[in-house]
Amino acid sequence: MLMKIHGKGRTSVMAVCDENLLGRILKKDEIQFRVSEDFFGGEVTPGETILRTVAFVTSINAVGEDSVSLFIGASLADEDSVIFIEGIPHIQIYIIHS
Repeated sequence: MLMKIHGKGRTSVMAVCDENLLGRILKKDEIQFRVSEDFFGGEVTPGETILRTVAFVTSINAVGEDSVSLFIGASLADEDSVIFIEGIPHIQIYIIHS
């Protein structure tokens, strides 16, 4: 999986995608979802490192079977929150740190 962090401090977004999706444009009806190099093109990162990094971000944008399954498996999201674009799962997670 690829992970990239945008921003820092009080507001930061973690972008995670399956490597094979980078550069694709997914379409469904009126939706066009670009898995862009600028947003998702981070470093290849193991799942355990991604999950540890969650403590330092305020939101997560994940696309791809492996990426979305990682967050569901860690109980950070549930399957009802997943949308599918061209059969590819996508999820957004917002985290409130106390």
